[in-house]
Amino acid sequence: MFSSISKIVALAILVVAAGASPAANGHEGPTTTVTVTAQPTSTSVSQCNNGGTQP
Repeated sequence: MFSSISKIVALAILVVAAGASPAANGHEGPTTTVTVTAQPTSTSVSQCNNGGTQP
């Protein structure tokens, strides 16, 4: 359940950041947002694989 929720939240953050960042910072904003968002996402996926995939 958390993996699905985290993916939706991550997508929502990317959409909001992509819409707001160009207006504020230009190209630097979206790049920074994607980098920061990718780290928690990969951590969440690894946790789900360790706990949820294995019986």
